Amino acid sequence: MDTLRGNWASGNPAKLAYQYPRPWRMNEDSEVVDTGRTDEFGFPVYESKVVVAPQLLRQRGDKPAEDGGFPSGHTNALHLASLAYAYAVPERFQELVTRALELAHTRIVAGMHSPVDVLGGRIMATALAAATLADPANAGLKQAARAQALAYFTRQTGTTPDSLYAYAHSADTGTDPYADRDANARAVRPRLTYILPRRGRNDPLTVPKGAEVLLETRLPYLSADQRREVLRTTALPSGYVLLDGFEQWGRLNLFAAADGYGAFERDVTVTLDATAGGFHGADSWRNDIQGDGGLTKRGSGTLTLTGHNGYHGGTTLEGGTLVAASPRALGEGDVRVSGGTLRADRVLRVRGSYVQEGDSTLDLLLRGDHGPALMVGRRVLLGRGSVLSLRLDAARPPVSGTTVPVLSASQVRGRFDRVELDSRALRAVALYAADGLSVRLVRR
Repeated sequence: MDTLRGNWASGNPAKLAYQYPRPWRMNEDSEVVDTGRTDEFGFPVYESKVVVAPQLLRQRGDKPAEDGGFPSGHTNALHLASLAYAYAVPERFQELVTRALELAHTRIVAGMHSPVDVLGGRIMATALAAATLADPANAGLKQAARAQALAYFTRQTGTTPDSLYAYAHSADTGTDPYADRDANARAVRPRLTYILPRRGRNDPLTVPKGAEVLLETRLPYLSADQRREVLRTTALPSGYVLLDGFEQWGRLNLFAAADGYGAFERDVTVTLDATAGGFHGADSWRNDIQGDGGLTKRGSGTLTLTGHNGYHGGTTLEGGTLVAASPRALGEGDVRVSGGTLRADRVLRVRGSYVQEGDSTLDLLLRGDHGPALMVGRRVLLGRGSVLSLRLDAARPPVSGTTVPVLSASQVRGRFDRVELDSRALRAVALYAADGLSVRLVRR
């Protein structure tokens, strides 16, 4: 923390250089006027006239030459602190980013800074934090900070590195004001651009040098080049004045980047290691992933895809567990399972073909009065070693004597080596057809 906010981290030299006046100095003794209009996010649009909260009047400087507003120094300090903590405690990465933006917003509410000042402070802090974390001289320090934080929080909470993330997200909003990820995302998005209009075409981002270090502990199983690709595919679009600076630090969306790729513009291979613990062993990608590339999952760990994904390059599972947490989690292409377990707790749709072979498992949830758990647009090919593992939905379980559809396709070739059911009372008898598979549930 002290190092990120240490030498060269102050915004005061920039303030003295720009001499950009604070809002109240531009519009002193004016009233805020509501125009009756709203912006694209539904926020009211006000004329740029400012009054300062009475409690803060004494904080106003009386020397304009020494009281510049751009960039906001408080915002710079808040984001530096947030990114320092986020590096050491990546289990709360998004919450810390949300908190920094929330606190920086109070500088506008108080009438002490304009949105442009606050945006400038955020951009400055992001670049400073990345430069400090990427400095080889600080390699040992940042590793020690992460180790210290992990040891402290696992000891205080009685968790392990594998269970700390779950513990950190176990409270409801009555205890944790940042427990609602979607609410955090809604709070973050307008504060990344504020009043800036967007003009021009959407140019791809060249990720600023060293920016990938900001995700080093949040996505530790990715390479530096892969983390740069995450930053690029989750960035804000171009066309916002100020954010489109020469190095484009302002376009980074760290909240979104913490949820993994925004697009597979080329094929992506990811390896998670369950023995390494933490994010190395299990992680979730929550963005809606687009692009022409595909995904290959390797290693013993677990990767969960929650988005409504539209990537076209297909999905390959070679090891560990891949959880499809939405009907469109696996994109638009073919799916091949040659090792590990593909798990779905909801109806899963595969637009292309589905191939399963080798020592591999398809793990599906069966519900009563429901259609197939797996719907395949093209053909299904089942090879040797393939296993079907079925779980009964606790809320709506099918009962003995019923026939439950499991998968549908234009064509089914081959058979599972075996079909398993997680029930002591029932067993599943597989019923194959040319275009699908059902199971009849009978008592043991």
